[in-house]
Parts: sequence; structure tokens; C-alpha cells
Amino acid sequence: MITGALLLWLGFAHADEPVTRVVADPLPGTAPPETTPATSPPEAAVTEVAPASAPEGDAAYLRALEAWRRGDSLEALRLAREAQTLAGRHDPAALLEAYALIRVRQRAKALAILSGLAEGPTAAERPEVRKAANKLWHRFIDRQDRSHPSMFFGAQLAGRYTGAALAPGFGYTLGVDYPLSDLFGLAGEFSAYDTSDGTPLVEGPVLDVLASASVPIGTGSWALRIKAGPSIWLAGGALYGDTLSPTVGTRAVLGLDARPWPIAGFFIDGGAWAWPGLARSLPAWMFAWDLRSGVIFWIPPAR
Repeated sequence: MITGALLLWLGFAHADEPVTRVVADPLPGTAPPETTPATSPPEAAVTEVAPASAPEGDAAYLRALEAWRRGDSLEALRLAREAQTLAGRHDPAALLEAYALIRVRQRAKALAILSGLAEGPTAAERPEVRKAANKLWHRFIDRQDRSHPSMFFGAQLAGRYTGAALAPGFGYTLGVDYPLSDLFGLAGEFSAYDTSDGTPLVEGPVLDVLASASVPIGTGSWALRIKAGPSIWLAGGALYGDTLSPTVGTRAVLGLDARPWPIAGFFIDGGAWAWPGLARSLPAWMFAWDLRSGVIFWIPPAR
């Protein structure tokens, strides 16, 4: 009679996410299977769980694990499916099937299995299996998700009027983006410039409060970034002396971002400001442009 099982992590290609192993005890009269993990990291957690499957399914599952240890993903996939057929339902084997599918680059099928094991009417009975399936599912799905708060910073190239010409100015930008739905959110951005190479007629930091939209592109990790809203320029420089003169305008942004990892990615965008209040006093500054590139850090919920 089967008396226990073990849950271990295995690594796999790009995601390098350890796989959960649920190893059942051997059938009566058979030699104990090798349970020493060949590729599990030293920090892998080991958790005892109660078995709940037919002996035939467990035997096929053990063979599937051995194939996985050998690096034979196709054989592990075949035996994991066989274990489920023999047992009627075998959640650890279904989890191993998902990992094997990822290894053989059938990600859509793997994600469907992981989603079913993680939640809903077909969720796995064992909490360890549910947790492992949910974690791996989100490792891929989160890359397509823009409903998580994010922080970003990067370099900025913008036009600055020096009195003689419109010269490029280099600076930095910091910002946060808080989603209000899967598509729309609210962003705050702060920009400033390095003025050590000259004294432009107008300078000073800019604060933007923008409505934002992130539109996923296909099923990958890329998204279109669209932002627009009011802006406040704390204008200073040669024309203002030592004081800062708040100037109200508008800003629009169009760009792209990529989320190759669940918590980090990068962006590139172009934007423009319009300052109607400068139409008479500084018409050359009524419109301004900038290009930005930098990194983004997303904050997914704890799981």
C-alpha cells in the first residue's frame, strides 16, 4: 500500500523554473525507486503529501519522472499522459505533463493544463500541486499582463532653446503607472535635464499627470504605451532669474514596452508637450519634444 509522496522542484530551459515532483512509494515487492534528484537545486523544498491515485498510475508516473531526470522530455510527456489514463486522474502527472510540454515548446497546451490545475472546477486536490501550477502559470502569463503597478526610470533626450538654436538636452525621467483596469491606468512622470553644458533661456523640471493605456501586441510580452494629460513645467533659467514660474500645458506619449521577465522589462517612447501660455512670450518653446528609453519594474501581487 502506498504510504507517502514527495514534492520536489526540477529546472527547465528559458524559465528555469523548478518542476514539482510528487513521488509515490513503490508497489509491494518492488525495489524502491531512486529518489535522489539529479538536477534539483540545494534549496529545493521537500514536502510530504498524501497519495490519492491508483497504483498503476503511480508506477507510470515514477517512470515519467525517471525519463524527466534523464532529460527525455518526450518520453516523460508520454508516460505522464499514460499515468493519467491509468489512474483516471493524476494531478502530479498532469503537472509533469505541463512541464514537459513547455520543454517541447507546446506552451499553449501547457498553460491550459496549468490554469486548470491552479483554479476552477478542475483544480488539483493537493495544495502543493495547485501552488506549483499557479506559480508557473503566472510566470508566463504575467509577461503579457499590464494590470500590475509599475515604476520606471530612464534617460531622456529633448530639445532645449538656447537663444540661438534648438539644441539637444540630456536628462532623466522617473515615473509610476498605476492600473485602474486591465487596459487603462493613471501615470505620474517627473523629468529634469542636465544643464551643466550651457545655460538655456528656459529650463526647470516638468511634472506630468497622465491617463495611460497599455495595449498588448499579439500574445507576446510587448505592449503599446499611450499616455496623455496635463503637465506643469516649473520653468526657470535666464529669462526667469532665480525663481521658478509654473507653466501649465499638455503632454502626449506614444511608445512600446517589453516585459521579458515577470518583474522587469524596458521601454522606448516619444512624447511632445504643448505650452499655450508661451505662445506670445516664447513662441519657440510653445512646443517641445523628447525621446526616452529605460527600464520598468512591475509589482505583481504576492502568490
